[in-house]
Amino acid sequence: MSKASTRSSAAHMSGFVLTANMLRALGRHLRARRNARHVVRFNDFMLRDIGLTRADLWTAHGEALRRD
Repeated sequence: MSKASTRSSAAHMSGFVLTANMLRALGRHLRARRNARHVVRFNDFMLRDIGLTRADLWTAHGEALRRD
């Protein structure tokens, strides 16, 4: 295998890894937004029952909730 071919293969693999990492990060972000939207629908009694307040939700997921 030539040096140019090895570099091309390494660059291709590097691009693949970067794309895979970006897709995983996007998946985590979308799951966090979905979960935040779900929990924000809980009434205050349900939140208190699991030990949360509305302020906790905004602190943890404020940016994701602001976009909706």
